Amino acid sequence: MLRAVVQSPGARAVAPVRPSQRSAVRVQAVAAAPTAGAAGTKAGETVRVAVLGASGYTGEEVVRLLALHPSFKVTALTGDRQAGKEFSEVFPHLVTATDVPSLTKIEDVSFGDVDAVFCCLPHATTQEVVAALPSHVKVVDLSADFRLRDVNTYAEWYGGEHKAPELQKQVVYGLTELHREAVKQARVVANPGCYPTSVQLPLVPLIEAGMILTEDIIIDAKSGVSGAGRSAKQNLIYSEVTEGINAYGVTRHRHMPEIEQGLADAAGKPVTVSFTPHLMPMTRGMESSCYVKMAPGVTAADLRQKLVERYQGEPFVHVLAPGVVPQTHHVRGSNYNLINVFEDRIPGRAIVISVIDNLVKGASGQAIQNMNLLFGLPEETALLQQALDGTPAPGSSSGAPQEEEEQQDRQQRQQQRGGRGGRGGGRGGRGRGRRGAAAAPPPPEEFVRLTEIKGTERLRTGWHPVQLSGEDKAPDVELDAAQLRASSRAGYRMVRATHGTCSGTWYYEVKVEALGPTGAARLGWATRKAEINAPVGANEHGYAYRSMEGSKVHKAWREGYGAAYGEGDVVGCLLHLGEGGRPFEPTLADVVEYQKVNFYAEPADAPPPDPKPLPGSFVAFTLNGQLQGKAYADLPEGTWYPAISLYTNTTQQAAPAAVSVNFGGDRSPFAFPPPKLEGCPPPRPVFEVPGPPPEQQQQLQQQQPAGELPAGPRPGGTSSAAAAFAEQQTQQQQTQRQQGQGQPQQEQQRPAAAAAAAGAAHEVME
Repeated sequence: MLRAVVQSPGARAVAPVRPSQRSAVRVQAVAAAPTAGAAGTKAGETVRVAVLGASGYTGEEVVRLLALHPSFKVTALTGDRQAGKEFSEVFPHLVTATDVPSLTKIEDVSFGDVDAVFCCLPHATTQEVVAALPSHVKVVDLSADFRLRDVNTYAEWYGGEHKAPELQKQVVYGLTELHREAVKQARVVANPGCYPTSVQLPLVPLIEAGMILTEDIIIDAKSGVSGAGRSAKQNLIYSEVTEGINAYGVTRHRHMPEIEQGLADAAGKPVTVSFTPHLMPMTRGMESSCYVKMAPGVTAADLRQKLVERYQGEPFVHVLAPGVVPQTHHVRGSNYNLINVFEDRIPGRAIVISVIDNLVKGASGQAIQNMNLLFGLPEETALLQQALDGTPAPGSSSGAPQEEEEQQDRQQRQQQRGGRGGRGGGRGGRGRGRRGAAAAPPPPEEFVRLTEIKGTERLRTGWHPVQLSGEDKAPDVELDAAQLRASSRAGYRMVRATHGTCSGTWYYEVKVEALGPTGAARLGWATRKAEINAPVGANEHGYAYRSMEGSKVHKAWREGYGAAYGEGDVVGCLLHLGEGGRPFEPTLADVVEYQKVNFYAEPADAPPPDPKPLPGSFVAFTLNGQLQGKAYADLPEGTWYPAISLYTNTTQQAAPAAVSVNFGGDRSPFAFPPPKLEGCPPPRPVFEVPGPPPEQQQQLQQQQPAGELPAGPRPGGTSSAAAAFAEQQTQQQQTQRQQGQGQPQQEQQRPAAAAAAAGAAHEVME
């Protein structure tokens, strides 16, 4: 059996690919550029955002996640006790968040200049603040002040009278996957609590379907210490928390009525649960084990299948493959919720396990998900980050004996096919095999890792002139028809060139056409691993020369380098790599197309790239023909692309920052001759970066249709992983067509991907 490990910048999944199955690899694609939605927000428009209570954990997390949001611009941050400080002073790990304002007091915020508010204030302090906001401002409140519809219940559990009861009647409870349409029409959304999110997402669909009983629901939950907030408390200091676990809020945790409210809505009657949370010695993460009684005739497999059907196509809620235990490591730092169902040893009972990151899906991530909907944007915008921690390789231990669980699952299916007695291949086993005959061993599993790639113009069409890539760019970057001029109306956004190089000495020029009073540029070189919704040099995958102050930037660290530059200036970008560097890039034979997305196929157990430093390599820049010196030396191996990033503060200027690029060549001489440096050959214009070898160009010319990746194995057959996956897909499509002959016509006409997804049993591994 072939399994495909599918990766994209937003998700990673492992799923079986069997020719005899209708289930296929499930790919969670990256959200497209924001489009017009219910609230009319269009791509390129800026939503002005204020984060109230930004000095706390949830406020900090909102700011961190919004750093890559293409439409939301943070214009106000409040933190009364930290007022006057730079945000990076309070949260040093966000020192690269240079586009955010300083912390201020709430009374100093001009809410007339704000479109959206994330309210991250403590419980009981939010009601009057939200009630006083202008009516045009849309609000997502992360406190508990508006979660409980009954103000008397709120007073009982939170110890004070509700101060905005009329506003409470208008608020929508924002558990996004369950109340999506209501959220779209709201002005004020109550963001759910972390425990209620982890419990309601798996249990509500099962209660609505009548598959579990509402009596005797037991919830055993664990959370990291960040759920208790950032205030100094003795029970939360390291020596009190580490090397131990303790229950808290026993019988009286404030999330209990919120959980019961959501489950009662699903059941249509009051529901009471036994809920006990525990504090774990970890910063973030949440796990809820829910023990439930199943309705007569219902199995744990039925519960799991119901959840698969309910959350099919949801970007953030995933039901894992049978036997795979959800782990907090696999959602840490992400907006995902992983769920699975297990049959209890006690007859008639099941265990439903759910994990989230309490600060993301349990708070700030879900808040952004809701705010996206309020402004008509795709809800996954800026939220498709992978988890911070990895996962064991397929087949290794994952907190539970996964191989043993899968083997048991296979044996159970074989017994179900084997007849009434559940043995061998008796009378109920389709009339085949001898009674008691041993089942054939399952076929060995092969794993193929598929990693989504962009900027494949060169791979698809062979050699063509070097341009700025129409694919390998942030959505906010606009290119002219020749793809040699770039502009942007947002925070730092990047575009790379269509061609890159792993050896030699190369040079190109950039003319700064417009910056305006707030614009800025960072120009240089980057690999494909550099984030396109960030400036060049924001991580280890790029080197930049910055217009402001003339500093150089690498790994987000700015250092003094050369002269500042601005409109009308010409910046030359020189890269010297020497010879012998490895590209660490896919070739045409490594690329497969799946559901109209291009992936790089490689064996799942292939070792990770291990680029070595290239001795003598360096990056240098010129300004109007004057060499500014070598900026960085001993670059790592890899394929380096010309890279442009632009910044515009659209709240203060309408015109975008813009530059034009000259890659050289006979038809486009450089404005200034490339510099000659001792120890390296004369730089060549990037225009001369070679395309594919002649034999590959010939193969490309024979492909059809022009400009598209052909289906099936790639020319040359150099990648067995790509060929195996393509062959498996072809076999699967043929099997589906054969199976479809006996189905209704409407079923046969469904797209292959949708038909495959209808019965998918998948697992997400971060």
